[in-house]
Amino acid sequence: MLCAGSLGYGAGYACKHIWHAPLELSSFAAAFTVGLSANLYACVFDKFAFNTIVVGVLVQAPSSWGARGMLSLAYAEYDQGLYYYYQMLTVCVGISGAL
Repeated sequence: MLCAGSLGYGAGYACKHIWHAPLELSSFAAAFTVGLSANLYACVFDKFAFNTIVVGVLVQAPSSWGARGMLSLAYAEYDQGLYYYYQMLTVCVGISGAL
């Protein structure tokens, strides 16, 4: 689980900071790497891959954007709050599409 999560984090970091990819693409690459490494682990060791995938996705969960969006809406900063919710939605779609 640690290796799959670390590989996913590394792929997301590389996409964002090295190749300057947009947020959607970096979250897609990270989730795809987690799914690929978890399935490789499942094939090699004949284990169940779901646990590894769940832990890898929890590393990428965009819950901080949800909290920032809620706080922005609470302080009547509607444009910023909707922007955070849009970013959270695009990351969720990227993670779901990759898995």
